[in-house]
Amino acid sequence: MFVSRENEIARLRDLLDRAVRGNGQVCFITGEGGSGKTSLTREFALRAQASHESLLIATGNCNAQTGIGDPYLPFRELLGLLTGNVDARSRQEVVNSENAGRIGRFLSVSKRVITDLGPDLADILVPGAGIATKVGKLVASDSGLLKRVGLQPEAAVSGPANPLEGPTEQARVFEQYTAVLKAIAQERPLVLILDDLQWIDQSSASLLFHLARRVEGSPILILASYRSEDVALGRGGQRHPLAPVLTELKREFGDVTIALDDALGAEAREFVDALLDSEPNRLGDSFRQSLVRRTRGHPLFTTELLRAMRERGDLVTDPQGIWVEAPGLDWALLPARVEGAIEERVRRLPEGLQYLLAVASVEGEVFTAEVLARLLKQEVRVVIRVLTQDLDRQHGLVREEGRERVGASRLSRFRFRHNFFQEYLYGSLGDSEREVLHEDVADTLQAMHEGHLDEIAVQLGRHYEMAHAHERAARFYLQAARRAMAVFAYGDAASLASRAVDVLGSLPGDDAAQGIALQATLLQGHAQRLSGHWDLSMQTFRAAAERAARAGNAEALAEAALGYEHPRYRYNLPVKVSLELLERALGALPPSDSPLRVRVLAGLARASGAAESSSRAATMSEEAIAMARRLNDPQALVEALEMGILLDRSPAEIPKRLGAVDEMVDLARRVGDKRLLLDMLELRYMHRLAVGCLPADGFIEEHERLAAELRDPFYLYTTASIRVCDEFMAGHFAAAERLAQEAFEVGTRFQIGSADGIFGIHMFTIRRMQGRLREIAPLVRHFLRDRGHGSAWQPGLALILAEVGDRDGAREQFEIMAADGFRSIPRDALWQTCLAYLAEVCVELGDVARAEQLYGMLAPFAELNVLVGVDFHLGAAGRYLGRLAGVVGDWPRAEAHFDFALRQDAQSNARPWLAHTQYQFGRALLAQADGAGHVRARGLIDSARRAAEEMGMTGLAESARAHGDSGRTVD
Repeated sequence: MFVSRENEIARLRDLLDRAVRGNGQVCFITGEGGSGKTSLTREFALRAQASHESLLIATGNCNAQTGIGDPYLPFRELLGLLTGNVDARSRQEVVNSENAGRIGRFLSVSKRVITDLGPDLADILVPGAGIATKVGKLVASDSGLLKRVGLQPEAAVSGPANPLEGPTEQARVFEQYTAVLKAIAQERPLVLILDDLQWIDQSSASLLFHLARRVEGSPILILASYRSEDVALGRGGQRHPLAPVLTELKREFGDVTIALDDALGAEAREFVDALLDSEPNRLGDSFRQSLVRRTRGHPLFTTELLRAMRERGDLVTDPQGIWVEAPGLDWALLPARVEGAIEERVRRLPEGLQYLLAVASVEGEVFTAEVLARLLKQEVRVVIRVLTQDLDRQHGLVREEGRERVGASRLSRFRFRHNFFQEYLYGSLGDSEREVLHEDVADTLQAMHEGHLDEIAVQLGRHYEMAHAHERAARFYLQAARRAMAVFAYGDAASLASRAVDVLGSLPGDDAAQGIALQATLLQGHAQRLSGHWDLSMQTFRAAAERAARAGNAEALAEAALGYEHPRYRYNLPVKVSLELLERALGALPPSDSPLRVRVLAGLARASGAAESSSRAATMSEEAIAMARRLNDPQALVEALEMGILLDRSPAEIPKRLGAVDEMVDLARRVGDKRLLLDMLELRYMHRLAVGCLPADGFIEEHERLAAELRDPFYLYTTASIRVCDEFMAGHFAAAERLAQEAFEVGTRFQIGSADGIFGIHMFTIRRMQGRLREIAPLVRHFLRDRGHGSAWQPGLALILAEVGDRDGAREQFEIMAADGFRSIPRDALWQTCLAYLAEVCVELGDVARAEQLYGMLAPFAELNVLVGVDFHLGAAGRYLGRLAGVVGDWPRAEAHFDFALRQDAQSNARPWLAHTQYQFGRALLAQADGAGHVRARGLIDSARRAAEEMGMTGLAESARAHGDSGRTVD
């Protein structure tokens, strides 16, 4: 029975009207348990389908017992309903016969849409295998479907088709799922109902967020319900996965919630009156006020209390059949909480029905009649009759959920009408009884799902855990974690693997159990890294290494060591632990050739190089390359070659290395590993940037697409950072600043260690071009205090002081760095940057002795650009060398360097640096030449002025005007 809630129904009707007109909507219904969330959505759905003849309604439920670790559970149910699983759920109160008929008549279209737009959804988000086979004949008969729904296949995926596309990544799955629903909605408006989101899994929360942000412009209403108190409490000591989704959607769309708890007090009397007056009665104001005070208008409690009062004889009917109070009604004797009302109701059942329901409660809120029959040793048909006739129709405690076939088994699903009933009945069992029943349920489910255990691995893990069958529980949690990895639900995979390890934590050192724990720990580390939690993954891989060492498992030790080294290298972290783990792994592996030994050698070479053991690193790199070539293993070879290139940082070899890097990109494409390909693409980009050979092969677009598909934090950050260089080199400083800020936000969100340093250099360079260096001097001083001497901030501060005219301050900073012959400047990714800054300060100070020294350090880069990391540069090194040569009075060398720098900056399309080279070369020519030399000098300075004015480089423009007009020189 549905009463009251007309205000909420009216608001939902308004949202539906907007959605049907093509303005997609999202709404969350919140409230405590029993507040009427499900009743409200059910009533709205029934009224909606009555008022909109073409409307389709699909539902998905989260599960209290297993849903938290079962990836995409509500979305699998929802899409399964839209693609043919109608009859199995046609007895549900929302998916009634009318709606089931509409979906059934639409199946030919919905299946075609999925085959065309969601080919990767089969077996990930569409229940049952072989959907493409089932509908292949339909597709063949209607190749114009996509044109009719206004979509093309490319709209479903992020980027063009690519032979690299092996396993589908989560981002691609999300895009396809969204495209499928939007295409279906163009034919039939959709209402998508998601219930009990307090038990949502992490991957479903991510998919919900993705979908909710993309329904605008489509006739789709997403209606989701959850218990607000459960979400507020979080999960496992962490923020609830739904909480950030709600925060972001509220920020983007405003108020998207209907809070039923808020209405309990304000509308309690209205609800009680409506409920009582649904039948003839003479219950007066005093009775009604007492009922409101007792229940606060809580729908479930109010309904159960009235039922109890009738069954106890506190409410009776008079001779006319009208409900009245019985004499001597004592409110003090009635239950004070909803749990008490439920207890009274269950206790009035015959003992046999109580036990049947208690056994059913062990399986969960949704249970299987066939499992129950086997546990009770009764005929299935007898159990089903008791459930449908007695417990559904007569007592209203359960409802039929649907039917399905799994292999040779037919399974009849039932659901408790409220999880409070299931919780009470489960709590009525003793500990020993529950333990035995959980194992019986697990054994029975396993037998009935033979050949399909992946689909219920989470359930089996839970039941065996509750039965204290720890090793069996861990095996199924590990199986569920592997399945989650296969469908790119990395967060859920990490959680499930952790459960497997935790279950085994108290067991003695049984070899089989410890083997499971080791496998689960390794999988957890990989899942954490892939979901962006690289810091947690390093802790997990270190724990895995210890497990592997105790077990004497060399391969697992190597995998753990490499897992630890990957983020260590990515985020430039301390190398000590990596070295220890990789040394132990190398010593444990057999000395014979193997791809794993190649990877460990390459990793150890990289770590040794970071620890400045360059000769040892080179030896191991050469050994790894030779071994990979003997094995003819492309993945091993590309990783070994990468180490060789990273270790051989000789600037003179960069042009030669370009050919090798091209080979490595081709090898990575052959392997089909997206992360490896991204690494190789970045390596090639860095080399091309160094020689001024800009990529014209869609590098940025391919990098962005692959990073988005992987959702790996490092690559997402790199993509954002790479775009800064393009805009800066074009002289678009405002756009470059915006992109630098965006890259910094991405890096900060994902804890990229170098993000603040790169952002500082981006902003330093942009402000310098704009003539605004004075603004950031305090910021540089702050970073210098934070990072200490020897960082890039100290040369940066010296350059700022020199450019704003504080020669004494610049000299003081310069002398600190020059005191040890500049040896304190670390030879890391910012070493070239520091040399370039110091060269400019040295020129401003006119320090001849240090100019010779810096010239020698910078000379190996003479024909290259000065790189900042892997994705930015400071123009041709020739300009800095030309200025240094001018200070020491070697004009021929200076002129040669400047001439090369002009060509290099032009070839690199580096407009700001070209303007600086033109201006500084022009000034040097004015000081050295006359006649034709002066003409060339004024032409260079004039070109620099025009470019500077166009790009907004105010300081350079003013200096160029002054020197161009006067023909004088300062240097």
